[in-house]
Amino acid sequence: MASSLKLVKQGVLALFFSTLMGSVVAADYSAMRDPTKPLRFKAETEGLASLSLHSVLISEDRKFAVINGKQVKEQDVINGARVVKIQPGRVRVLINGKEQELIMRAQVKKPAKAKNPA
Repeated sequence: MASSLKLVKQGVLALFFSTLMGSVVAADYSAMRDPTKPLRFKAETEGLASLSLHSVLISEDRKFAVINGKQVKEQDVINGARVVKIQPGRVRVLINGKEQELIMRAQVKKPAKAKNPA
């Protein structure tokens, strides 16, 4: 009886430690960087990819754009990008010293199909 109790204790301890070590190993893998990516690598489009132009408003006395749901004007900074110029349907931004352009894409929605009267 004592030997079977000892085996059960060893089994429980082995299960506990294997579970604990498995979670530690999983945590280590999730924190690892991509080994194929060069050190200090940053894609040129990373900043631009995080910006989405929703709308542009231009009148005689003001220019505004909505980027990522926030209203911005020229010279404002959003997500590390400086708004350089607001034009109809597009906004020029400065990201990491390079000027890039956000273009507003038309969102085409399919019209609802008309129901045939019976």
